[in-house]
Amino acid sequence: MMNSLIAEKETFPLKRVVFYDIDAERQESNAKATEILFREHYPEVEEFIYTTDKETAFSGSDFFFIQIRTGGLQARERDEQIPLSHGCVGQETCGAGGMAYGLRSIGDMIQLINEIRCYSPEAWILNYTNPAAIVAEALNREFPEDKRILNICDMPAAIMVSYANLLGCEFWDLVPEYFGLNHYGWFTKIKNKQGQDLTDEIKNIILNQGISAIDLRLQTIHLGRRPSKTCKPCWQITQNIYLTPTCSTTCTLKRW
Repeated sequence: MMNSLIAEKETFPLKRVVFYDIDAERQESNAKATEILFREHYPEVEEFIYTTDKETAFSGSDFFFIQIRTGGLQARERDEQIPLSHGCVGQETCGAGGMAYGLRSIGDMIQLINEIRCYSPEAWILNYTNPAAIVAEALNREFPEDKRILNICDMPAAIMVSYANLLGCEFWDLVPEYFGLNHYGWFTKIKNKQGQDLTDEIKNIILNQGISAIDLRLQTIHLGRRPSKTCKPCWQITQNIYLTPTCSTTCTLKRW
């Protein structure tokens, strides 16, 4: 996330960045690294602070990037392991684990947005909390008139970037046929703008060169001018290009 903000500083300039977390010890290591990053690559940021105080964090900001994990990594482990023990998909955003994670997240997300709105009623809220579809639906029902809450997942686009790199073309030159939710969706066809079906070509590249073909090419991925470093995990889900459940991990300014 910080690398992306640095890459976009000409088009999206920042003067103040605040990290908020409920865990001060966890927060400090991330914040110290970011201080160095900004000092070396983004000196235009006039103020960078990190805090566990809500009033300090939520006052006077124009944009909030939010990602929380209610229950922490211990709960994520249970979300993945319990379904596996019953022969089901063990994944934090799909199936039984995804449902459990979503239900845990809803209450905390609603509380967090209410608190943000107390201090910054006009700010844009960009939510990356998973499972995105469940959380987005809950927030839409709870805040139906709040049009400045955006729920985002970049993984379908990130997978498209990896396919483009396999083919040696640009991301925007591909036309996907895709359905499902962002974390439980499928690519049924990948075409170019001329209408040529490239699905079999992508399959053959992976069959002949292995999954490492994706992993190696991801080192040079760019989406516009923004380095896309979130794509690397997608090799795990490209083993079957015809049925590709999507997944994502991300780091944002607000962490639970």
